[in-house]
Amino acid sequence: MGVTPSTRRNRGAPIPRGLALLALVALITGVPSAARASGAWETHLRAKTYSDLLVTKDFIWCATGEAGLLRFDRTTHAFSSITREPGAIASNHLTSLAYDRVGRLWVGTVESGVSRLTANGASWELVNAFDGLPVDSVTAITVSGDTLWIGTRHGIALWDGREVLGSLPDGNTVSFDTTFAIPAITGIVQMRDTLWLSTVRGIGFAHISSNLSDWRQVNAGLPSLEITDMATDGLDLLAVSNGLVFQWRPDSLKWLSTGLGFVHRMRSEHGEVLAASNLGTYVWTHFGFVPIANGPMGDAVPAVDSTGTTHYSASAKGLSEQPASPGAWPVYTPPGPPGNGYSNIVIDGARVYAATRNEGIGRWDGASWFAWLPGFCNGPCPNDFRQPNEVFAMLADRSRANPGGQIWAACWQFAVDRFDDATDPAVFTHYWLNQGDDLRHTLGFGAAADSNGGRWFGMDTNDLRVVQPLGLDFYDSTGTWAGTWGPGLPAGSLVRGGKIRAITVDKTGRIWVGYAGAANSGVDHFVRRPEVGYDFKTVANTASLDVWGIVAHGDSIWVLTDHDLRRINRTGSPPRVVQTQSTPAGRPLGMRLMDVAPNGDVFVGSEEGLRWYRTNGTTQDFTIANSPIASDDVRAIAVDRRTGVVWIGTAEGLNRFNPAYQPPALPVGVEDSLRVYPNPATLTGAGLQLRLIGASAGYSGGIYDLRGRLLHRFSTANQGQIFWNGRDDDGEQVRPGIYFVRAEGGGRVARARFVLLH
Repeated sequence: MGVTPSTRRNRGAPIPRGLALLALVALITGVPSAARASGAWETHLRAKTYSDLLVTKDFIWCATGEAGLLRFDRTTHAFSSITREPGAIASNHLTSLAYDRVGRLWVGTVESGVSRLTANGASWELVNAFDGLPVDSVTAITVSGDTLWIGTRHGIALWDGREVLGSLPDGNTVSFDTTFAIPAITGIVQMRDTLWLSTVRGIGFAHISSNLSDWRQVNAGLPSLEITDMATDGLDLLAVSNGLVFQWRPDSLKWLSTGLGFVHRMRSEHGEVLAASNLGTYVWTHFGFVPIANGPMGDAVPAVDSTGTTHYSASAKGLSEQPASPGAWPVYTPPGPPGNGYSNIVIDGARVYAATRNEGIGRWDGASWFAWLPGFCNGPCPNDFRQPNEVFAMLADRSRANPGGQIWAACWQFAVDRFDDATDPAVFTHYWLNQGDDLRHTLGFGAAADSNGGRWFGMDTNDLRVVQPLGLDFYDSTGTWAGTWGPGLPAGSLVRGGKIRAITVDKTGRIWVGYAGAANSGVDHFVRRPEVGYDFKTVANTASLDVWGIVAHGDSIWVLTDHDLRRINRTGSPPRVVQTQSTPAGRPLGMRLMDVAPNGDVFVGSEEGLRWYRTNGTTQDFTIANSPIASDDVRAIAVDRRTGVVWIGTAEGLNRFNPAYQPPALPVGVEDSLRVYPNPATLTGAGLQLRLIGASAGYSGGIYDLRGRLLHRFSTANQGQIFWNGRDDDGEQVRPGIYFVRAEGGGRVARARFVLLH
């Protein structure tokens, strides 16, 4: 297995697919023109778990499990964040950090290889399985001189400064296969000529001078072969097994207990081995572990600066810093919402209220977050929720002219809470708390406010076989519950049985209701006014629709079903469906899966991302492959009626997207940045379609090979789309490899490279 620097690949050999991909400035995916600049998108994430810390002179880099990369300024104590987006860091789920000798920051990810920040901090590059990593799930990175060892869930690779020189398992090195039954790497240590690997099934080592061909197991003395960490201070080798730290003793060829436990994390940095345990934070000396005064206890990631004088620790509480004089360690918490998994979003004036499934409710005021965290309040609770969990039905009472006024939230099986957020602290009113109250009144899934100050909640159920949903709950303009309209109740003829998923009120005051399930499903509408009574009606040909969302806009009622998007013309006599469009597959558990912008554009969420339906008849999809959206599992959407800005709640974070954002124009004659999507592109029998992403609306130019030979000319204004049959001017099909695009648009020249695969 050739992995030592002395066995470099012949530079005259054909370029392999992995090296070709690495030759790109980044593994580039297509970014829609409205979203290509970071100014169009904001990402809001809560950092809850930390996987690694890296301390430099000025900053601390924090790798998190769900919130991307955080940078902490050691002087100002302020956080900044870098989150996943095309052309930048490849994931928000990070595992490891390292600086190489030339000053590049390497960031390991759970599923997307290694992202690498150039030494000048100007751009990100990507190294992944295409480049030679065993798999894209990276677990550890260790720097050794000019090279890096990259551990993954299925083996290890050597980066020699320019490329992945080799990896194990390689199908040939039998000693590696017999040493590691499951080569999921948990730790890498190079001590002089010996490379040590820890895995979920034991520890082994080999000699670099033998070209890593002499692997052997060294597990004697370990209580378990599942090793979680391995570290060294340059003299001693330590490993964590069953939460206990063991020291390798070469004289007896065994691991001996150090007596420290229970250890959550152990890592080495700047010549120190640090351990975070239930008893505190410890540093290793040759004679054992020594506690660091007042060091944090429990599950944390320890770190130290290059001088060895200031220690740090990161946990769910935030980043703790060792003070200059003895005392408690101050904790710095990165800003963010209360959680990352969303169920609803409502907007009231300048404030955004985002409800998570079980992590609380957050309020964004345009500059900072305030959180109502989960926790049961067993009392009057005048300034807090009864329990801010499982909020599917939520509304901002738009009958009030005062922004930041009444907000309503149905907290599943706990209460319906109404609060006035114009005061500090907010003043809460709670419904359905008294003994004997029917908690079915809290099982809200849809909500809407009418023009007369009434509030409507559509009731759902845990189990339709056991609990019959109530129907529609109504609260009048004073905030008093004024009755339920549902099956078997006095006014029950107005609302059919079944689960109500969505409610909307049109500009005339008519209430529209969407039902879930095959039975009693469809769309109903009625008016509640004393002078006209009730004119309850069902929209024709909707009786079989499983409705997930319903929004009124102008003369249209938009209905999201389990398989399509429909528009009802409410002014028809009778109202009827006049338009049907396809939607992405999958309806995740969320209430607000659709909303309509002021200009009539419709945004729909699914388990396959966000789809934007423009009024001009075109659509555009946003996924993690082409945008900074936190997850393809979209669970809540709310459009700001004042600005058209779209808030997107997903299973893994919150995004703000401004469809009207326009990146600053480049001066005429300046070279434009250009990206090609998809990249790599796959050539089929019909050819391939490329999309050019740049600052210009349209481009003209050509596709060239490595020798500079023109293969195809194009001119496009259709969102930069190019179709190429994959043949040169002689009609011959081109071979896999690297190709170049040179384009002109808006007085600027743009260039990009892409990889073509067969």
